[in-house]
Amino acid sequence: MYAMRVVSHGAFNLCPSEACNPEGGGASHCEIPAGQPARPVEFYPYPEVPAAAVETGRRLAAEGGLDVCGIEYLEARDRRLIFYDVNANSNLRWPIGQAFGFDPFERVVDFLVAVGREQAGRPALQR
Repeated sequence: MYAMRVVSHGAFNLCPSEACNPEGGGASHCEIPAGQPARPVEFYPYPEVPAAAVETGRRLAAEGGLDVCGIEYLEARDRRLIFYDVNANSNLRWPIGQAFGFDPFERVVDFLVAVGREQAGRPALQR
């Protein structure tokens, strides 16, 4: 698990994919509506995620039956945590994983390979 903090500068497109928000604010593959702030969205490692956010995120993933996912939340001015998006995949951001000392893409691939090997001997799902 790793987390990132997003500083939007008022932008609408907060997608952490480097195709949508390249490092340094370069050209994006995503259409950005006119009138967006001149400053690019910023992504930072966030090792001090509140314990309540981690616990809620784990419960959301468990309830959804998700082993790999991306979970997004806001911290309101009154400190409430508002969870607004749970994805069955994750838009990994390589520089954030590196700040935590690992390649997040490799971790997901290793997990998927292990699950595939575990299930290789099982019969296919009946449709």
